[in-house]
Amino acid sequence: MSTVAKYFNEAAGSYNDKSSKGLWAFLRRLESVAVMKAVDPFQGMTCIELGCGAGFYISRLLSCDPSLLVAVDISENMLGELNDSRVKRVRADIENINFKVAFDRVLCAGVIEFLPDIKNFLTNLKTLLSVSGKAVLLMPESGVFGRFYRAFHRAHSVQVSLYKVDELEYLLEVNHLKIEKQYLPTPMTRVLVITHD
Repeated sequence: MSTVAKYFNEAAGSYNDKSSKGLWAFLRRLESVAVMKAVDPFQGMTCIELGCGAGFYISRLLSCDPSLLVAVDISENMLGELNDSRVKRVRADIENINFKVAFDRVLCAGVIEFLPDIKNFLTNLKTLLSVSGKAVLLMPESGVFGRFYRAFHRAHSVQVSLYKVDELEYLLEVNHLKIEKQYLPTPMTRVLVITHD
C-alpha cells in the first residue's frame, strides 16, 4: 500500500468531522463555491470525481441530479464513508484508471499534489473527458502557503508536489487540453477549468 493510501485510510474515520470545523471549514466553504461554479453542473450530466475522499463534493454533485456519478479513490476507507446508492464507488489509482465512457464533468479537488507522475494523470484525464466536457482541478498555490501545506504533509511522511500554472499549461497542451478559466477562492488554492483544445 502506498504512503498516500495508508495516510488517508487512517484519516478516513475522522476526516469529515475535522474538515467541518474551524479554519479548514471556512476555507472549504470558499473553495466549494468556486469549484461548483467551475463545474457548472446540469441535470442529467455524467460526472466522475477523482480522489473523492470522504465525499465532500460527492454530496454537492448529487444535489445536481446527475445521470451517472462515479467516485474514485485510492483509499478503501475513504470510499467507505460514502453511503449513497446513487454513487458508483471505484477503488483505483487515478493515474491509471480508464472507463469505456467519457464524462461531461471530471472533478479532481485537492489530489494532483499527491500524484507521483502528473504526466500520466493528464494523459488519462484527456480520455475521461467528453468532447464538450469540463475538468475542474482544485490545487494548492505554489507560493508560501503551498510550502506550509507541503511541510504539513511531509511531517506525516507524505510527499506533495506543487505546480505553477505555466507548468500545467505546458503539460496540458501536450495532451491537447487547455485551461479555459481560473478562480482564486483563497490565497492558498486555485481552481482550473480544463477543456479539450
